[in-house]
Amino acid sequence: MLLDRDGVLNVDLGTWITSPEQVQLTPGAAHAVAALNAAGHTLAVVSNQSCIGRGLITWKQLRAINDRIEELLEDGQGRLQAIFVAPDDPSLGQVTDMRKPGPGMLHAAMQRFGVPPERTAMVGDTLNDMAAAAAAGVRRKYLVCSGHHGERFAIAAKTAGQALPVVVADSSSSLASLFPTDLLPLELHRDLQSVANALSDVSEVQ
Repeated sequence: MLLDRDGVLNVDLGTWITSPEQVQLTPGAAHAVAALNAAGHTLAVVSNQSCIGRGLITWKQLRAINDRIEELLEDGQGRLQAIFVAPDDPSLGQVTDMRKPGPGMLHAAMQRFGVPPERTAMVGDTLNDMAAAAAAGVRRKYLVCSGHHGERFAIAAKTAGQALPVVVADSSSSLASLFPTDLLPLELHRDLQSVANALSDVSEVQ
C-alpha cells in the first residue's frame, strides 16, 4: 500500500514542515498503520517534498522529519517499510515524473517490493495523489479528508448528503463532478483509520 505523507500520516500545516518539532500525527494514524501491518500490508510513503528543491531544508533535515514520523508511528506499534521522496521544485520548470501526479515514485515503490499495480492501493488527500495512482495503473484509490487539501471533499460529501466512506464509481454519482473521470473509481474516506477498517478483509491488496 502506498501512502502520501502530509495530511495522511501527519497533520498538514498548509505549508512545508521544516523541523521534527512540527510533526504531529493525524488522529488514528498510528493505530491505522499498526492495523495495516498486522493485516500483512506493505506500507511505503510516496511524498512530494519540493522544500528540498527550493532549498528550504536539506536532505539531512528531511531525514530527521521522516525519522520523527516513524518514531511516533512506532510508539503506536506501526511501521513503514520505505519512504520515497520527489524533491523537484515545480517553479523551476524541471519536474520529473517522480513528482506526483507523475507515477515515478509509485513505480519505484512497486518495483522495490515486487507488487503489481492490481495488488496495490494508494491513499492520498489530493487529486494529484489520485492522478499518480491512475497513471501508475493503481485502481484501488482512497482519497482521505484528513489533510489540508482533503477538507473540501468532506464538505462536498456532507452537502450532497453522503455519509463517509463513499464510493465514487462513475459519472452517475452525486460527487462525480468533483473528480476527472479518469480518476474514477475511488473511495472517499474520513481518514487513514477509515481506510484501514475498509481494508481489514482485503488481503490481496499490498
